[in-house]
Amino acid sequence: MERMDFKSFCNAVASGIAEYLLQYEIESIRLETVCHNNGIEHVGLVILLQGESVSPTIYLEQYYRYMKQQQRPFAEALEAIAKEYRRIQNSLLKQEPLSIDMNQIESHVFLRLVNYERNREILADCPYIPFHDMAITFRYLVRMDQTGIASALINYENLKACGLSVDALYETAKENTIRLFPPFLMRLDKFLETRYPQETEYPDEPDIYILSNQQFIYGATMMIYQDVVAEFAAHMGKNVYIVPSSVNELLLCLTDAKKEKEMLENTLHEVNEFVVSDMDFLSDVVYFYDKELGNIVA
Repeated sequence: MERMDFKSFCNAVASGIAEYLLQYEIESIRLETVCHNNGIEHVGLVILLQGESVSPTIYLEQYYRYMKQQQRPFAEALEAIAKEYRRIQNSLLKQEPLSIDMNQIESHVFLRLVNYERNREILADCPYIPFHDMAITFRYLVRMDQTGIASALINYENLKACGLSVDALYETAKENTIRLFPPFLMRLDKFLETRYPQETEYPDEPDIYILSNQQFIYGATMMIYQDVVAEFAAHMGKNVYIVPSSVNELLLCLTDAKKEKEMLENTLHEVNEFVVSDMDFLSDVVYFYDKELGNIVA
């Protein structure tokens, strides 16, 4: 296995990948640093074909880790990247081209909940609504099918073009989100048995439920819909701790009194540090829903 750091690996990929893609008429190959949720940066390989103005981005971190951890030759990493590029190109041939029409924003806009502090730089350029230690952002749904979801973050330029206020956009997006991404609620132990079946039984967790959306993509956005939590608390006859375990889901912990918060926060901190990826981090704060007062507090 060649000894190289990540920067050298990326440069070597950009220089050598064309030899593995001789069937394509390549116009240019470049590296781009892309900032994702929570300010996490990834290095992407962009291969632009002649006559095209857009290209899929292949992020290189996973290939570098594979090469180092599995002690595989660099040529094998190049072949894996080329295979992924061919797969993406074949998939794109079967799809309609992506397009964003801001005149149709009212039927396509939806909400995503992200951590505020880790996304301050991105939030400076786009409309958002503060939500505790988080921020409610707006996205335009380009496509949702069996291959996944394609969406774009709405910025201030888009907001000006559509002629809507932030409040009006929020009300529309809130209705769209619950329709496009309906809630999913299940007891945690039953969920684990369903998703990750194994011979040994999971311990019963009758007081912990998982709340997400049906797609399990940014499902923690369900926290915005207080009526969902309120109906759950009323049905169970208990107050609820809301644990933002990642951007993709929440844990709802039933309680008779506001007393277990410190234990839950310690657990959340450990999970965020050792289990949840930096890109999926949402919050270190455990929230409390009081069914009598009908509000969510930190």
